Amino acid sequence: MYVNVIGKSHLQFADKVIALLNKNGHNVDVIMGMLNSIVTLKGSYGARNLVVVHFPGGESPWGSIADHLNNPFVENSNWNPFNMGFTKFIETSEQLCDLILDSSEVASLLSSNKYDVALLTGYDFCPFALTHHYNITKVVSYVPTPACHIQNYYGGLPELPLYENMVLDTLHGDRSSFARRVLESLRTFKDRYIHYTAYTSMNEKLRVRFGDDFPDDLNDILNLSKKGNVIFSFGTQIEPDKISKDLQKVFINTFKRL
Repeated sequence: MYVNVIGKSHLQFADKVIALLNKNGHNVDVIMGMLNSIVTLKGSYGARNLVVVHFPGGESPWGSIADHLNNPFVENSNWNPFNMGFTKFIETSEQLCDLILDSSEVASLLSSNKYDVALLTGYDFCPFALTHHYNITKVVSYVPTPACHIQNYYGGLPELPLYENMVLDTLHGDRSSFARRVLESLRTFKDRYIHYTAYTSMNEKLRVRFGDDFPDDLNDILNLSKKGNVIFSFGTQIEPDKISKDLQKVFINTFKRL
């Protein structure tokens, strides 16, 4: 299981997932990438083996400017739709990926064990590259948040600027005016450009490490599946008590068939 520790809530979500897996008799090895240096770890979280990858000195370049994490209940008065916080997030993710790929502990863990399935947080390409390199063919990716444009980008889903989850980037309010639509469209183009340039660079790094025949991007890895891929989303965050027992059974029976 790979956990990109973006915030405390991500760690709490992973903790719950690990507990449920252990309860059902599974052995869980966990790799945690500490993208957010503000978060502190406590214990092994029930993992059979836990490998934690920190930034040198323990300070994440992105965590230091993530206003929504440092002051989650304070409106950012300096907000603008073209702020470069997301750029820093991508750059920090790349740096963290380098640290993970350089980690002898990560390499030892993945090379010395056989896994039935990999459970990955889908905020960057790095964990998918790892599972492909170490021949873990069954992969489940999840995000403990509403789908962001990162997941849309990876999944090849339609990307509509006004319907994306931009809770971390925009002020809350009406986005239906013509001026706001233009602004959101320009912001979207900016984000796509960041994705394109950043992941082109990451793909080149991966081919240097793993050889020229390494897949160019996630799309190539997805296309290796003989039976296709399944994308599932609730569309937003749903309170568990709002899901009826009958609907829960529908979800459970559906996933059993996978």
